[in-house]
Amino acid sequence: MLKPITFGDYFPAIEDIKYNNGKLYIMTGSWNDLQEIIVLKTNGDFIKKLNIPMKYKNALKQRYPYVIESGKLYQIVENSEDEEWDLFVFDLEV
Repeated sequence: MLKPITFGDYFPAIEDIKYNNGKLYIMTGSWNDLQEIIVLKTNGDFIKKLNIPMKYKNALKQRYPYVIESGKLYQIVENSEDEEWDLFVFDLEV
């Protein structure tokens, strides 16, 4: 039988959830240009909390496209100076 996931009394809002390799990656708020990511097992057990320097399109905190695969977060960011796209890779298994 599935058990509900419970959180503490005060918890940041969930902005996005990704699933990969049996883990849930929950994007909460961003502070000081760092995106907070909470990693949980699928049964709701806490694994760790990360702060990743993700890139945003504008001041409204709209993220550039990203995907989580094999313990890494991949994000492509438009480079307006070179008129190309840059690939950023963040290791989430650290």
